[in-house]
Amino acid sequence: MKTAQAAQDRAAGGIRCCARHCFVIVLCALLAACSTPRFDISRGQKVHLTVVKDQYAGGDIQISNAALKGDAGKGAGGGAATGAVLGLGCGFFFIICSPVFALAGTIAGGAAGAAVGDANGWPQERREKLRARLGEFQRTHDSVAMFHAAMRDRAGAYWIVGDDPSAIAVRIEVSDLIVHAARDERAAVGTEIWLVVETPEDRRNKISRLSKKVRFTGPFLHSGAWIEAPDETVAGNIQSLYVQFADKILSDLGAY
Repeated sequence: MKTAQAAQDRAAGGIRCCARHCFVIVLCALLAACSTPRFDISRGQKVHLTVVKDQYAGGDIQISNAALKGDAGKGAGGGAATGAVLGLGCGFFFIICSPVFALAGTIAGGAAGAAVGDANGWPQERREKLRARLGEFQRTHDSVAMFHAAMRDRAGAYWIVGDDPSAIAVRIEVSDLIVHAARDERAAVGTEIWLVVETPEDRRNKISRLSKKVRFTGPFLHSGAWIEAPDETVAGNIQSLYVQFADKILSDLGAY
């Protein structure tokens, strides 16, 4: 009788453990989001802003969803690993809890990539037209200058942007534009930057206070909005992308 009661107690404990760890999974995800390296630059600080083209940028427009799939895959893998480890806390019932938590982690980690399609599913002619249209845009417009203008305009509202050598240096290296494809012939233009922040003391000591890669993708639009749209509309869409990306970077740097 005692053995049966003990088994029931262990089962009840295992259920309570699983419930507790569901909360822990969410908490860990929130903590992971907060653990991204950052360096806050308060309002009114002097900032020397530099935006340049990444030395490894090739200048070609890529049409792919590999980057988004890769991020989703990493998220799913990381979530599954975290879930499995948390499941070990269930003690005797880890055999049951670990697979459950691993599945939960995979769902949470991979949700961001659920809407991503396959660029290879597009008609080849459509893909080539999109590539040619955006390639022409990139040849006739200075994307780095567009992003620099967006950054300087947005940053100027919060910091004193200039060339003072005693200012905090914010250096941004901009990669090529990349088009992410969705299943229903929608496409979103994105890019990534390498962000470096240095204080005057950092420069004297030859170190970087912050150095990280940041990705950003704009809203998905039907491919026709890129292919058939007039040049000024395409320019406006990409300018909007850069303004939103500038806001994200400023937020990451504590401007607001």
